[in-house]
Amino acid sequence: MREIAEGVALAATAKFRLIASLVALALFLLFVLIIGSSMMAVLTGSSAAGACGPNQGGTLPVADNDNGAADEQVQNAQLIDKAAAALGLSGKASRIAIITALGESSLINIAHDDDATNPDGSTADGGGLFQQQPSQGWGTWEQIMDPTYAATSFLIGAKHDRSGGLVSVAGWETMEPTLAIHKVQINSDPNHYARFYAEADEIISRAGIDVNRTGEGAGTGPVECVPVGPIGAAVYPLDQPYNMTSGFGPRDIDIPGASSWHPAIDYQNWPNPCGQPVYAVLPGTVITSDRLWLSIKSEEGYVISYLHMYKSERVVGVGETVTAGQKIGAVGNEGPSGGCHLDIRIDVSGNTNPQVAALPRGDASAGAGNYVNPLDFFPLFGLDSCPDWCSKP
Repeated sequence: MREIAEGVALAATAKFRLIASLVALALFLLFVLIIGSSMMAVLTGSSAAGACGPNQGGTLPVADNDNGAADEQVQNAQLIDKAAAALGLSGKASRIAIITALGESSLINIAHDDDATNPDGSTADGGGLFQQQPSQGWGTWEQIMDPTYAATSFLIGAKHDRSGGLVSVAGWETMEPTLAIHKVQINSDPNHYARFYAEADEIISRAGIDVNRTGEGAGTGPVECVPVGPIGAAVYPLDQPYNMTSGFGPRDIDIPGASSWHPAIDYQNWPNPCGQPVYAVLPGTVITSDRLWLSIKSEEGYVISYLHMYKSERVVGVGETVTAGQKIGAVGNEGPSGGCHLDIRIDVSGNTNPQVAALPRGDASAGAGNYVNPLDFFPLFGLDSCPDWCSKP
């Protein structure tokens, strides 16, 4: 009997050990599955993070809070901080931008203006976090309503070329924040933003933002998304307003040497088009500068060409790298041409970006098979190149 009892006890012990081992194995596999899913989301870009478009900073986690407005404030603060970090700017720049947005929109991405009056007496037509106004050159309505794009504009200027915005204010890092902000926003009261310091610091704390972050080595892009979209943000090629005088596709034309199938868009400042400045719509390297053509190749392989500028009035040459918004020349009438205007055409034969590759091309039988319609192309980079104020033929 004792031997039987001992045998039963040993069997029970072995069974218990087997069950315990199976439970431990199941828990280990569950842990591996969870970790693996998390790592895959990081590597491939989860649905919460999303893919980076030309002007999108991705979706960031929001702090737990029963107040929806407070949640949005935290999320917008995080987006502003990510925009600053992507530009290599310090945590101090993030704090100043967050204070600004609090003073302009309560850090809520509002789709209307704040009933303000501009210094010239006109009524403001702004919106978004920073109440930036399309009529004042801050971008399209869609752009100013994109928190990442709007924050970038506040930090480095409307052209996103560091020629304006906070970074253009001499000594901004040591100035009283409200005074530095006033230099950018031109508020009627230079001290308006001082009242928002404490609230900004509270939101910054809840958002987990490090305002002591230095500007060195702060990265080159948003980290919560996978940059699969085209590189860069487009800017207008001419001072606004301007008109579109000829579209993409077949056209009736009696100018000798001009194509009847137009693989381009023509723009013109009216009524004085000649000599108006021409700006690079996107960054790249100048690869051609001959009598008629100035061509700039993107690092993604497509080539944007600007036609009819007189070569003597161009300010960039072959081999030079240009930035979006940089002046490259002046509107001219180099023939074949029926008057001063800017012809912009986009050759995608060397393009490597899948979004650009998906665009429809021109008529190959007319020699336009490598070209895409600029009105389809530029929206990939956040630009409606002929919005409501731009009349079309």
